[in-house]
Amino acid sequence: MLMQEGQQCSVTCAERYNSVGHFKCLHEMVVGKSVCVTSSQIALVAVVTKVAGTMEVELHLEAELTQEELSRMFQSGIAGAVAIPMEQVAKLAVSETLQGKGQRRRLQVNQTTRYDVTYEVIVPDSMDPDVVVNKANNITHPDTVEAQVFQTVLMGTFGVAQVQRVLTKIPAFKFEDEVAAIATSNPNQAHDETASWGLIVLIILLSVLCLVLSTGAAVVFQRKRATAAMQDDLEGLREAADHGSVVARIPSHTLLDTGSSGEETLKNQISSFEV
Repeated sequence: MLMQEGQQCSVTCAERYNSVGHFKCLHEMVVGKSVCVTSSQIALVAVVTKVAGTMEVELHLEAELTQEELSRMFQSGIAGAVAIPMEQVAKLAVSETLQGKGQRRRLQVNQTTRYDVTYEVIVPDSMDPDVVVNKANNITHPDTVEAQVFQTVLMGTFGVAQVQRVLTKIPAFKFEDEVAAIATSNPNQAHDETASWGLIVLIILLSVLCLVLSTGAAVVFQRKRATAAMQDDLEGLREAADHGSVVARIPSHTLLDTGSSGEETLKNQISSFEV
């Protein structure tokens, strides 16, 4: 049940709501949870099926267990017996019974303690709620698989010597409830986040553009350097020609060679033909 800011955010068992999603009181046990939201918050609500009940567990302890250790032990035992993940055990209350406290004070050696365990589990979508109810009720029946799994988990906890008995106080039952997750609604914050993402995208695009431009500039610069080098070589050849550079030639000793030796050779050949 969702309550807005300004309303009373506490509900007692005197307010016995029977409609879906409201509180149900059974033997002064409140099942469900109210969620108080302010004007700056948004509550995301989903309707789920839950199974709840209460049992009495009598343990023989060899060592003292903290409240956190007890809660974790019973949560693991219930989850294992019902075959659901531990996080599906949405609510768990463990309290030592008055009778157990009196026995513990009188029997210091035996160390027998009784606990009232109230649980509330969320039924997974893949499971039938009636099956979960039967499994939860079977925890208190000694000859069932669920009871054996539950007691095995408890016996595996350090300090627990024996599970003496598990009794039903409130049988398991199913009901529908609202599960709310609160999200802060801040338009300015959403706008700032959008602007931040836009700025990040803009920076990435500018970086890519700069990289492309740098690569293109480097290629153009290399081409200009190569062209300038070729022009320098041509200028050097032109300057050498303008200053009358002489290229040494090697005589080929043919009729094309100029000079006295060439002319004499030609005359001798002509004389031999006339004779």
